[in-house]
Amino acid sequence: MSYDVYFLPNGAAPDLQTLQDWFAGRPHFTVSGGQNGFAQAEYEYADTDVHMIFDLGAPDTEDDTAPPGTVAMLILNFNRPLHFACVAARIVSDLMQSHDLHIYDPQTDSTFAGPLDQLAFVARYTDHARRAMQAVTAQHPDFQAHTRPGALIRAVHDWNAGRAAREDALDQDFFVPQVQWFLDKDTPRTFFVWSDATITISPATDAVLMMRNELTPKRGLFGGSKAWVNLLSWDAYCDLCGPGLVERPDGTFAHDWTHVDALNARVAAFDATPGFALSAARKEGFMMLTASQVLDAELFG
Repeated sequence: MSYDVYFLPNGAAPDLQTLQDWFAGRPHFTVSGGQNGFAQAEYEYADTDVHMIFDLGAPDTEDDTAPPGTVAMLILNFNRPLHFACVAARIVSDLMQSHDLHIYDPQTDSTFAGPLDQLAFVARYTDHARRAMQAVTAQHPDFQAHTRPGALIRAVHDWNAGRAAREDALDQDFFVPQVQWFLDKDTPRTFFVWSDATITISPATDAVLMMRNELTPKRGLFGGSKAWVNLLSWDAYCDLCGPGLVERPDGTFAHDWTHVDALNARVAAFDATPGFALSAARKEGFMMLTASQVLDAELFG
């Protein structure tokens, strides 16, 4: 199930090569095809897991929904977090403005001219996505979606989308981690990977996956060691870092460079106890989720 939008020219239609070049010049797009009057532009942003497809050129002759003169089509799956539509709205708006296009929405049998009302676009997608998910749950009572509040999902997306810019803007050398998801019983929870006490700036997450290689505790007669992995709750992470972790005015948390040696010593000396790790993850294993698998709870409310 997908939300489909068709693009039509207001005047002279852009040719296929023009559209291919436009998409190829945008971040996170890969353009393929171009033969037989058809191409595809695929958006995929690895840090955020947002992805969508634009078909370029004349639509398939079997597509009886496409209006005559269609030059492109957006295909946006419904079984996705709602912020996918926010990203799509910006791209749709730019495409319409750059090539003097309007759009046809077959879901509402409506035509929309530019400039695009992006909030209204997202609202239309949300309405149809909610109906689609309700239909799925009605037809398949055993269907179980992984959900969290939309505000949290968008906050994770915005953090990941802004990682590079944040890292570039910092006046000290910090690692800005990608916030990811894992499944704790039936609940998606957030975490990031922290390796060998790397000096890090991050938001508060449900857990921290601490990985140690250089700072692994030494064992045995010859002081040997092997890599250790511990899943810490956020409170346990804060306790482990001690005064070496400082909350910043923007609500993020950063390690203090003046406590680097003490932080390394605390991490190297850490030994896992049941009170430190998330109990569900310890007993049932660690199952990661992609960002696109965690849906807004509001879709099912």
